[in-house]
Amino acid sequence: MTRIINGLHPATMHEQNFYVIVKNFCYNLLTFHSTSLSEQQKIASILSAFDDKIELNNEMNKTLEEIAQAIFKHWFIDFEFPNENGEPYKSSGGEFVDSELGPIPKGWKVKSIGELVDFTISGDWGNDERSQDYDKKCFCIRGADFPPILRGDKTNIPVRFLKRSSFEKRRLKHGDILIEVSGGTKGRPTGRTVFVHRNLIKQFDESLVFSNFCRLIRVNNMLNSIILFLYLQFIYNKGKMTQYEIQSTGISNFQLKYFFENEKLAVAPIEIQEKFINLVEPIFDKKYTFENYYLSQLRDTLLPKLISGEIRVM
Repeated sequence: MTRIINGLHPATMHEQNFYVIVKNFCYNLLTFHSTSLSEQQKIASILSAFDDKIELNNEMNKTLEEIAQAIFKHWFIDFEFPNENGEPYKSSGGEFVDSELGPIPKGWKVKSIGELVDFTISGDWGNDERSQDYDKKCFCIRGADFPPILRGDKTNIPVRFLKRSSFEKRRLKHGDILIEVSGGTKGRPTGRTVFVHRNLIKQFDESLVFSNFCRLIRVNNMLNSIILFLYLQFIYNKGKMTQYEIQSTGISNFQLKYFFENEKLAVAPIEIQEKFINLVEPIFDKKYTFENYYLSQLRDTLLPKLISGEIRVM
């Protein structure tokens, strides 16, 4: 194997980088096979512990997401939020009034999504290299990054360079919501969302922005952004987002303006919203820890050192 690797003659920079990776891997692999069976088993046990912990965290994140969604549905869809006596509102005979959405609790108001949005703007992909005009370095979230972020993985979010004026309008802050407005597939429609949590922002040494296939939603003071995010997730999982999607030149596009005008929900009084946020915000804080990213980094750093013998297992 060593003779084969040494016989390669990479030409381009990408080929040279790949050559180095392959050569180091093969060297470490050969070194690994030269270690004792007992040491190999210890190394495998360490790596397995990392993988088990990462998988456990994935399951925990999924459970936390399901808990947040279940509480949201109980309060804002089934109207079983606790009344002044701590009893489920609807089941305890709470008062309802007629609305265009059907009966809603007294004191609640029907609002379109657009009426709850304070600011919205499309993304900017910028340039891949710094220039005189494009001088603001940042990390740019794409639609493809939504699922990894929800799993606590920030690995592949790319670095881009934006004009300063564009950057200032699109710099993300805690509580922002991103919605994917272009792309999608037959089994994965547009309209996916991600919540921008303070812990996500803290993971980067540069500010976060978003690509032109995404759009920022920043809510006004009528509704907490966590509640809107959970509502958007709820209707996406129900398949409702597809009715706002159109096909254009082979790509799916989300009709955001039509969505803002026509999608409506029942908005609770602020005091009920605050009680809900006190209940679910710790779930969001726990979910957005990004522990798996650091576990993966540590595992991938230890692996070649363990295999090569630079770090010995006692």
